[in-house]
Amino acid sequence: MGASTVRDIVYETCNVMWNELKATELPTLTHDSFKEVAIGFAQHWHFPHVLGAIDGKHIKIECPPKSGGDYYNYKQTFSVVLQGVCDAQCNFISVDVGDFGRHSDGGVLKHSSFGRALYSNSLPIPLDDSICGSDPLPYVFLGDEAYPLLRNIMRPFPHRGLDNVWRIYNYRHSRARRTIECSFGVLVGKWSVLKTTLNMPPENAIKVVLACCVPHNFVRRREGVSLDNIESNEIDNSWFQMEGNTSATIGRPGKQALDIRDEFAELFLTTLRLEYMILINIYNTFALTCPIILTKHKNDVESKILPPGWGLKKNSACTNCGWRQRLVKHQRRLAPALVWAVPLLNTGFMAA
Repeated sequence: MGASTVRDIVYETCNVMWNELKATELPTLTHDSFKEVAIGFAQHWHFPHVLGAIDGKHIKIECPPKSGGDYYNYKQTFSVVLQGVCDAQCNFISVDVGDFGRHSDGGVLKHSSFGRALYSNSLPIPLDDSICGSDPLPYVFLGDEAYPLLRNIMRPFPHRGLDNVWRIYNYRHSRARRTIECSFGVLVGKWSVLKTTLNMPPENAIKVVLACCVPHNFVRRREGVSLDNIESNEIDNSWFQMEGNTSATIGRPGKQALDIRDEFAELFLTTLRLEYMILINIYNTFALTCPIILTKHKNDVESKILPPGWGLKKNSACTNCGWRQRLVKHQRRLAPALVWAVPLLNTGFMAA
């Protein structure tokens, strides 16, 4: 068969995969399905009222003819953008593909079908609800700094001038939002075509990307990825170095959105202090005997609340104290402990 015939077969196969699998692997979002996602984030990542983590990934393509600078992105390549929203188990619950590479994540959100539904209040988002006796709080999506801060979208506090309340919120936010990064990592690791530059028109590149997203969910639900692997960063993350936040001009957030984020931060400070007491105990226990913060057993409760990347890895042990650890230099491993533990100790936050 000729090359053009093979291409036509591939594109038609991609269309069939998307059309046949999307109803079961990416079903229409409902009130009940959002509730299930929120339960998953509360149980696995200790962040209640989260409906999904959202992010964008650039899929490199050859420069389309007569496209001007539409597909030219901040990394000086040409791309279309895959915007994904995932649940607590790194399954996609929504994907939009095809926006211009020059757009920021916030711009892609506005142009996407998911974003239009969100902005028009047509998503079946559950009603505000109380958490641990708090005032009713809305259900939210978690994005990075490239996304706007809205009533139903939370982004981290600015890193400059963080106090303890903000620092704790950012830790929780980053820990839960990591699921979308790992979703992209699993997607790219499983479907290697996404690591290459797609030499095809944008409309065909969209077909290929969508055809990768639906079997991603199909395989994930049957094969699974350990949530411990997500925290210990053992999932293929080679694409992380290729990704970054696009430089975007984001308008000043409204007072309501700021107040909602502050309420989440206060909630974590007042009702979830126990986990940080455990963190301090880990620091005090192991810092004196080994310059790496470790946990003795991977399934201990302590290991569930450490920042991403603090997990254990098989077949490696510290030559200093004998504890099993990931293959990371001691100096690099001590830094996260100082970031989280020392400021809390110095301010007396853990004294009570």
